[in-house]
Parts: sequence; C-alpha cells; structure tokens
Amino acid sequence: MGLLGERRASRRHRRRRSGPRARQAAGRRRRHDHRRTRHPAAASGRPDRRGRGADRGAARGRRALAAARRDGRALRVPPRPRAGRACQRRARRRLRRLPQLRLQDRRLGRAARPARGGGGRHTGDRPAVWPPPGDALMAPSTFAAIDVGTTKICTVVAELASAHEIRILGVGVGPSQGLNRGMVDNIHAAMEAIASSVERAERASGTRILSAHVGIKGPHVSSMNSRGIVAIADPRQPITGGDVGRALESARIVNIPNNREVLHVIPRFYVVDGQDHVAVARGMFGSRLDVETHIVTAGSSAIHNLLRCVEGAGVQVDSLILDSLASTQAAVNPEELEHGVAVIDIGGGATDLAVYVHGAV
Repeated sequence: MGLLGERRASRRHRRRRSGPRARQAAGRRRRHDHRRTRHPAAASGRPDRRGRGADRGAARGRRALAAARRDGRALRVPPRPRAGRACQRRARRRLRRLPQLRLQDRRLGRAARPARGGGGRHTGDRPAVWPPPGDALMAPSTFAAIDVGTTKICTVVAELASAHEIRILGVGVGPSQGLNRGMVDNIHAAMEAIASSVERAERASGTRILSAHVGIKGPHVSSMNSRGIVAIADPRQPITGGDVGRALESARIVNIPNNREVLHVIPRFYVVDGQDHVAVARGMFGSRLDVETHIVTAGSSAIHNLLRCVEGAGVQVDSLILDSLASTQAAVNPEELEHGVAVIDIGGGATDLAVYVHGAV
C-alpha cells in the first residue's frame, strides 16, 4: 500500500471514530461503566429506569446496606419499581382484575370473589369480621325473620322449642335507611341498614344467619278474592292433600297486570259437592272440590328491589310475608279470629289493615 492508500485509510478510520454511531456507542459504554461502579445491582445488564433520582436512591441504598452490616442483620433488597406508561397500564389492568369484596362477603367473613369470570369462586382466605358475628351455623330448628320498616329494621333469630313454643335467641334492631313508606328508594343505603341489623342479631344469638323470612308492606300491596275448581279423579277415595293443592293452584290463576306478582293464596273455605263453608276438605268424599281464596299481590319492582337489598346483605330470602298477616298470627288467637277481628299494623311510614270474618281474611 502506498502513501496515498495509507492516508485514505487513516481518514476512514478517523471518520468511524468521530461519526454519530461512534459517539452513541461511546456514550453507552460510559453509562454502562458508570452503572457498574455506582449501582452494583445494575451490573446484571438490565436497563436502568430509575430516572433522575437514581443517585439519591443509590446513596440511600448504600447507607441502608452499611447500617445492616453494622447491626449484623440481613438486608432484603426489594425489586426496583418499573416506570413508564406501559407499566402504568399493566398496573391498572391488574387493579381491575383484583378480587372485589362484596357486602355479604365482608359480613360473613368469606373470601373475596373475582371481579371477572374465568376464576374460582373464592380466591383466598380472608379474616372474619371482628367482633365475629357468630361461630355456629343455624340449626335445622332455627330460623330468622327480618322486618324491613321505614324507621327501623328488626332481625329476630328464634328456634322451635316445641310444636307450639318459640324461643327467641337474639334480636338486632337498627335504624332504617333508603326506605320510604315501606318501599326501597335507595338500594345501597337499604342494603347497609339491613346488614347492620343482621350483624347485631348474629352477635346477640351467636349464630350466623344464612337465610330469613322477610316482611313486606307498602301502598303497592293489594288483594282480591278468587275461586278454584277441580274434579276428583276417584270419588270413592277421600280427598287428599294433592287435590287441595290442585284447587289452590287453580285459584292462583287470576288475571293480574304484568307488573304485579302473587304473594299469598290464602284459603278461606272449601266447597265439596255443593256443601258450603267446609273448613277442612282433606279426608272428605266428593267428586268436585271448590276453594274460595284471598289472593295478595304486590308490585314486581318493589318485590325485586327488596329481594336485591336483602340478598345483597348476605341473606337468602326463604319467603316474603305480608306484615299484617304476620302481625295477625302473632297477636290474635283462633277464638278471636272466629268471632271476627280487624288487625291494624301502624308503622313509621305505612299502616296495614287486615279484616277477618269467621276465621277467614
């Protein structure tokens, strides 16, 4: 190679060492050497995403490491947080997928349920609420009832001591919220109020309430009389409970609007082959069975709102009972019903009236 070739090679070499790529490579080498000397944790080759506070963070880490060595204890170095918009988006997605704790899970001390489908029913153990509402589950002879009123909500836990005796185990009374004239107008507030009353009853009785009978009232409740008729398959055989049930189902088929539902079908008296006012039709003989009933209906929206509040508080609804009928069973004896009686239930936001004649409503 002559003198001219050597000069050209030298110029090309100088251009390589001073070009933009060479400057970028030199900067990368300098930063790498700086991380190896200032931040030993970065020597693994991972990119440094600490930002402007890296020097201060490294200084704090060195001071903590020196203090740990002085005290003779091991220092657990947590992983470095990752920054950037992509990492923030991933964090938000993880937060949305976290299990959401519902009101009934919090009250019963159950595990949180996944926010989206695809996972198991329970995602882990959670500590029970404190103080614990009750350690024992409800026995088969134990039942609960919830009276949802406008001014207060009362929950009662009782057990059947005998065929005609009920023993109260615990009572929980709390202020009512989210209800007006016996109807729900704020689902979340009513749910919290019902859960508070149930928790008080659980603490008083030492049992955990899983299901209850719920009282219902309000101006949306109405009633009517209806008649059901069925034919007896074999007149030579006595009337059975199945025949009575078919007669009641026949009376239940009434023409009501689509926005109403049947709450109760109450038999008033039976008619067996023209014999009127039969109190008990089972065991009698006949070819035709009629039943006079009193049907209680309520607004569908009011029923579903109440069910949503009670079930949202962690209690399954065994049945809905009209408050005036429940008050009659508690306050009036059979002799008074035979003579005729009017039962008035005066509440904080609604007043119910039930009239009985000859033991029938």
